[in-house]
Parts: sequence; C-alpha cells; structure tokens
Amino acid sequence: ALDPATVKILSIGEAEVVSRHTPSQFSAWVSALICVMVFGLVGLFQYGYIGQRAEPKHSARVGEGGAAEPTAVKPYEEPLQGVPTLPGEVTAKFNRLGQGRFRYLILALTVEQMRIRVEQEGPRQASYEQCAGSLMKIREPRYAIVDFEYKNKDKVVARKICLIFWCPQSAPYKLKERYSYYKDTIRRILDGIKEEITATEPRELAAE
Repeated sequence: ALDPATVKILSIGEAEVVSRHTPSQFSAWVSALICVMVFGLVGLFQYGYIGQRAEPKHSARVGEGGAAEPTAVKPYEEPLQGVPTLPGEVTAKFNRLGQGRFRYLILALTVEQMRIRVEQEGPRQASYEQCAGSLMKIREPRYAIVDFEYKNKDKVVARKICLIFWCPQSAPYKLKERYSYYKDTIRRILDGIKEEITATEPRELAAE
C-alpha cells in the first residue's frame, strides 16, 4: 500500500507516484557528487591537462663556495641549414697538402658567414704532434686536415690524409653542434680524405 504522503491526486483522477527522499539520502548523494568532482580535478592536474606550464630546464654550475648553482639552459635559437662555403684558398691549400707541400691545415668555421677558412697551416717539416699541440690550445671546435705518415704492415712508410674533428668538452654547445653538423659536408667536398678521427680531450689526439 502506498503512503498517502507519496500520492498526488491529479485533476483528471489519475495518480502519480512522487518519490520522496529523506534529508540523509540527499546529503549522501551530494557528498558522492562532490567526491567525483574532486577526484576528477585531481586527475586532470596529475596528468597535466590543467595548471601546468613550461618551465625552463636547468643545468648546474659550481659557484664560488663549491655549491652547485642552477643556470638556465638557453633553447636553440634557429635550425641548422645550408652548406658552408669553402673559398678557393681552402681547396687550393688542401690540394697542396695532398701534393706534400703541407703537413697539416687547421680549419675554422665562421658561423655568421657560413664560411670555412684556413686558421693555421703546418709546413712539411712539421710533425703530427705539433698539429695536436695546436689543437689542444684551442678551446673551440676545429677541423684539422693532416697528411699522416706511418709504417704499414710491410714496414714501408705510407701516407694517408686524415680529418680530425677536435671538439673539446668545454666548448659552447651551439658551436659543437654546428661543427658536428657540417663535418660530413667538409669531408665530401675535400675529396681524398681516407680516415676520420673525433677527439674530445687531449689523450684522444695521441698518435697510434
């Protein structure tokens, strides 16, 4: 039997059952709804859909007191593109090196003009150790073309032209990236290079 309090008699004589809920039931539903909303917002924050913004990456450097101090890492400013220009002077001296006129050439990349220039040249009587010593004094990346003499398995003195990519670890990141990016282009343009060596610290420049 229906409780008279839950029945409403309509004007046309039909009865409509109206659900009646106690205050305790209503409070339970409201509490459940609030919980669902709270957990939903927490999930959105947790997975990064709300409230997150990009923060700059940091690297550590050592301050005067020996403690690590965070320094912001600057984002790369522009994409690498284009092919560096090799003036006729570079190719001419490279050809003379192949003819036995030079022992080595140290090449530098002018980033602003995208040009390769001869920074230093070693006479024929110079040694490989002199070339390696010159590279060690430079704190930035460089290319070195060396006419390297060695004894083959038959104990006969042989020659081969080597490309040395000097890329010290302390060099600025942007310079290291540019020199590394254009290294293959240098080797392709200067035909005749037989071997390639990458050195990031002095001990890797030792002749073997």
